[in-house]
Amino acid sequence: MPHAPASEDASTLLTVRPSGGLRGRLRVPASAALAHRALVVGLLSIGETVIEGVGETRAEIAALARTARACAALGARVEMCGEGRVAVAGVGIGGLVAPREALVVDRIALAPLLGACAGHPIASRFAAAAPLPEGLAEALTRQGARLVRGGADLLVEGSREVIPIVVDGSADAATLAAVLLAGLNGPGRTTIVEPAATGDAMASLLARAGATIRVTPQGEAGRSIALDGWPELVGRPLALPADPARAAALALGAIVVPGSDIVLDGLDRDGPAGALVASLRAMGAAIADEPSAIADLASLRVRAGALSGAVVAAEIVRALGPALPALVLAAACAAGESRLAGIARRADASRVAALGAALAGLGVAHHVAGEDLVIEGAGGDVARPPRGGARIDAGGDPALAAGLAALGAAAEPDGLAIDNVGDDDDLPGFVAQLRALGADVEECARWAS
Repeated sequence: MPHAPASEDASTLLTVRPSGGLRGRLRVPASAALAHRALVVGLLSIGETVIEGVGETRAEIAALARTARACAALGARVEMCGEGRVAVAGVGIGGLVAPREALVVDRIALAPLLGACAGHPIASRFAAAAPLPEGLAEALTRQGARLVRGGADLLVEGSREVIPIVVDGSADAATLAAVLLAGLNGPGRTTIVEPAATGDAMASLLARAGATIRVTPQGEAGRSIALDGWPELVGRPLALPADPARAAALALGAIVVPGSDIVLDGLDRDGPAGALVASLRAMGAAIADEPSAIADLASLRVRAGALSGAVVAAEIVRALGPALPALVLAAACAAGESRLAGIARRADASRVAALGAALAGLGVAHHVAGEDLVIEGAGGDVARPPRGGARIDAGGDPALAAGLAALGAAAEPDGLAIDNVGDDDDLPGFVAQLRALGADVEECARWAS
């Protein structure tokens, strides 16, 4: 959820105190990144795309409105409909018009809009553009675009004929999304080769809009994603799957806070969310399917209860993606030993390191055995979180911060303080939803001297 901090030097401290059971029903929004990418997919589609499942905090709406204005400057008509919905009347692939003025967008929308513009023979200027994700400029240049910095602004001269390329899937997710969006308006095939399947939702989103996507297993755990150029994307309803990190943390809270009973709507049945649900069920979590009113997405009822330690296979550990912190923290609350196989082979080494430090800060017994993480849970006839009162560094990982916040709602007697939560666009909305379920959460902005 894009939000404008009061200062670039501001940081957030979350304090979560034990509360009564979490209760309620929530439509878990998509990640902010996916919501902004969906607007760009609507821009490149013919007809009206109605996007459902975007965040509704004031900051989220303001950021989406800035992206909507940029899409309008490129030829679309966009309406913010409220209740998590945005309608985009697009111009189709090849139909973008050169904007008359510089585009002003948040960092989170920059890459997908750059990708769309780079794939069209137009010149676009982005005002006060944020630093680009690593590898983005090089990839778009390989596709035939030209990117030039002019002070704080960024000028993009799109390709007259997009060049098909192969990209390493270990690159930043924003870079991969931009490459796919640029590749739509060209001949041939744009290919992403992932050494380990990530479960990123961008390819699925494009396929649902009408693009031809071929996914092929690659090596032991990887895959290749091939996009055929020049499809016809057709506007249609697009219900976005829930942000897996946010959904995972909310589910964790419901399991470990005594008396909890919640329903989460809008969950993906596959990808990281599917891997998490399967793992938690294997540990004995009380998770039941509910009738879903959202096509192709699941609704789950999650209640407080006991967890048992389990062995999680390496392919599941890889598939968890940003839901990994929630499963690790669930294992800390389970009865007995849990083993997460192959965790050392995950690409996000900084997240794995932050998880180890967080477990140590919580006083959870754990050790590394080869490539596996072994966790000694403290649970019994109920899921039992570590004793509260600690101040935990989330290592700049918002997914870990969200999981720790959910854990804090059950950490007697004093809850948890979570520092170094990271610069994230989804965390403020997560905090609002955790509060809506009954959690006692305090946010404190701090500035360095």
